[in-house]
Amino acid sequence: RAAEETVDEEPRSRAGVAVAPVFGAFEPVARAHATCLASIGFVAHATPKCPGVPGLAAAAFHPRAKHHEDVAAGDTALEAWERLNDSPAHRANLLCRTCSHSAIGLAVEPAEPPRVFVVWELLEFPEGIPVPIRR
Repeated sequence: RAAEETVDEEPRSRAGVAVAPVFGAFEPVARAHATCLASIGFVAHATPKCPGVPGLAAAAFHPRAKHHEDVAAGDTALEAWERLNDSPAHRANLLCRTCSHSAIGLAVEPAEPPRVFVVWELLEFPEGIPVPIRR
C-alpha cells in the first residue's frame, strides 16, 4: 500500500452525522461473529454455523436493537474498510442518521495467508438500551 493512503476515520462526522459511540455490551457479540466468519472463511451476515450479531444479541439482551450491519474481509483491516466504503449500501449503513451506538468485531482467519474479518454494527435502540437477560 502507498504510504499516502489513509482510512477515513470519521465518516459520520464528515457527513454531518452524530458520532455513534461504542456500545460495549455488544462488542463481544460482534467479535464472536467475526471469529465465526473467520473460522469458516466466508463473509456473511448470517450462516447456519454463524447466526449473526442480531440473533446472538437477541438471545442475550432485551429489548432488541435494530442492527445496520456491515461485514467485510481483506488482507488487512484497511483493505476491509476500503471494500466497505466502496459499496454505497454499506456506506449508507455507516452513515445511519438514526443510529446512536456502534459495535465492532475483528478476527483473523486461521489460514495461510490469513485475512482479517471485520463486523461493523450501527445500532438503534427504539425500545430502550438493551440489558443482559438474566437466566
